[in-house]
Amino acid sequence: MFIKYGTGTAKIKTYTDQLQPCKSCRAFDRTIKVYQSYFHVWYIPFVAKPGKTALIRCNNCGEPVLTSVVLQEYENKTKTPFYFYSWPILIAVMVLSITIITINTEREKEKLVAQPQVGDVYSIKKSSSGPYYFLRLSKIKGDTIIAYQNNYMYYHTVSRFESNDDFFYTGEEFKFTQEGIQQMLNNNEIDAVYRGYDSSKGFNRIN
Repeated sequence: MFIKYGTGTAKIKTYTDQLQPCKSCRAFDRTIKVYQSYFHVWYIPFVAKPGKTALIRCNNCGEPVLTSVVLQEYENKTKTPFYFYSWPILIAVMVLSITIITINTEREKEKLVAQPQVGDVYSIKKSSSGPYYFLRLSKIKGDTIIAYQNNYMYYHTVSRFESNDDFFYTGEEFKFTQEGIQQMLNNNEIDAVYRGYDSSKGFNRIN
């Protein structure tokens, strides 16, 4: 994929100075603008380039101030704005958001497994690469959980029946204990738990 990158320059600070007179017209009215360059990706700042540039002009006569000591003073006291690091900030926010969502999802899954209900559907993965299939809880008798398995196997992560011909087969029941289900969760065999789903997932198809 083509990546658009380059450099840009932005004004990062504006000061006014009414203490020092202009050497040309002696007016006490100067404006100081500080600029800094940055690298960008897709025009979003990625990282600041080192160094800043200050420009000082008299507001009365427009004469620039070229005294290096004064220019250096304003360049040194001006901080690089945080938005010059927008990409690292965006990436950090995305990683943090994904981490929080993952933690909350895992907590919700643990809660649903600890309190099973008839109609719950478990997405089961036998290994990290699959296959994947579904179990639908049909009966709960004390510590015993009875489930139906769907008709198809999938070799990628799924969150619904991907075929209109897929359904839960009632001709064979699978029995688990609550402890066994918990062990499956601990072994990362339960990829997801679905409750309160609608018909679009196909989990209501039972034959």
